[in-house]
Amino acid sequence: MNTESNTKVNGAAATLGRLATNRLAAQRSAAAPPPAKTNGHSEEDAGQGRLAAKKMAEEKARARTLARAQAVAEKLSTATDQVASAIAEANSAVVELEKTTHTIAAGAEQASTAAEESRAAINQIEKASDTANGRAEVSLQKVGELQSLSNPRPWISRP
Repeated sequence: MNTESNTKVNGAAATLGRLATNRLAAQRSAAAPPPAKTNGHSEEDAGQGRLAAKKMAEEKARARTLARAQAVAEKLSTATDQVASAIAEANSAVVELEKTTHTIAAGAEQASTAAEESRAAINQIEKASDTANGRAEVSLQKVGELQSLSNPRPWISRP
């Protein structure tokens, strides 16, 4: 028996020792065996099933992404509506504040006018009082003069 044999490995001639030859399995021919069938389905059907499952998973992921985007859009829309409502409310408050400010300004102007009129009246009263004081002093002098004329003895006073 020959310890070396000439065999073809992967289509090339190879010289192998006896031990190496025993370990190697027989090489397959170039033609691939037909796909194995399991439960009436071929491996090709299983591959298509995997592709369909992958597509379905991608569709679910896309649907989840769209649902998240829709939820974010709804939250954004709600927040935008709330901001618009707050702006409208603030605008209304500004208008009300402006009306109140005008009312206060009108009241302050009326008070200023009344104060000016009061000051003018006080000035007139003061002038009238000064005039009355002057006249009273003149009257007092005349009364004193008349008393001195009617009482020839000033050292004796009348009760």
